Amino acid sequence: MKLFVCEYFTGGGLIGKDLSSNFIREGEMIIKSLLASLSKFQKTNQDIEFFFARDYRLRTKKFKNSCLYTPKKNIWSFWESCIEKSDAFWPIAPETENILERLSQIAIKRKKILIGSLPKAIRQTKNKYLTNKILQRNRLPIIPSRIFKKISPKFLKNLEKRNWILKPIDGAGADEVFILNKATKKIIDVIEKKIRNRMFILQPYLAGQVMSLSAIFTKDDFIPLTCNKLIINPSKGSVHYQKIEVGGAEFLRNEMTRIVKKIHTAFGGLLGYVGIDFIKNRKNLVVLEINPRLTTSYVGLARSINFNPVEIILKQFDKNYQNMREVKKRKLTVKKVVINVSR
Repeated sequence: MKLFVCEYFTGGGLIGKDLSSNFIREGEMIIKSLLASLSKFQKTNQDIEFFFARDYRLRTKKFKNSCLYTPKKNIWSFWESCIEKSDAFWPIAPETENILERLSQIAIKRKKILIGSLPKAIRQTKNKYLTNKILQRNRLPIIPSRIFKKISPKFLKNLEKRNWILKPIDGAGADEVFILNKATKKIIDVIEKKIRNRMFILQPYLAGQVMSLSAIFTKDDFIPLTCNKLIINPSKGSVHYQKIEVGGAEFLRNEMTRIVKKIHTAFGGLLGYVGIDFIKNRKNLVVLEINPRLTTSYVGLARSINFNPVEIILKQFDKNYQNMREVKKRKLTVKKVVINVSR
């Protein structure tokens, strides 16, 4: 099997833009970790070969099998030609602006094996408002959300009484997530400019610790891998991930697993690696978001658990390896691994 891997930010998605973004740093971390896992898997499965997209401005010496993108060709045409040359395609891209869904649809249209969630599931989970509605219908704990269109005088007055979270309806990686309170009134003009060109949702601020579960979803089941703790740094009204403690929330494994079992039933088409974000307060474990793709937690995953996650992810897309009972019989051991996300 010839596998093409495309990590959006390092694979040409930022052509014409600055490379100093924190998304580049996280993208580099993810692609390095995934390539290491694939190389390890390849040693015992020689029928697989892989190649990946790479922005020509980034270092390539340490990377084998890279397919360099230069501005001579349209980026989408480049990705499509790489997909055409492959048997299987693994997209790692933000849901924003339909990027992940569009890449996935190309693979399906070209009749390639898609290593990841189906477009329908991506569509449901990229829209945070729709995700909340589906979770609510299935009686899962959520933070109430509403579409936010403009900052009114009445709303500004309300900031004196309580805090709010404002986030893009299709955002990823805490990009343009704002904490609104009386202190952020100073930057309200900046926030107003942001919401003019993009749809946002508003949620009451819920104090607590942000957590996540890294899992592998199949059509009929799911395998919880690590329960993680996400350390967030709120700065000047916006939110940034500082570090991730992979395996740092194992005390919540049973509670997370019960919730994710219902999520698996509610969202048909979630496949491969899925990351589910939660917030834990004194009373509940509340679902924040569902990420139908590799998340930054994957960087510590291979070092945290006692087997190669790529083996399980790839084999579930093999028609000769549909039964996951054998995998679930394995005794999973988890150790804590800390990943520094911010510079």
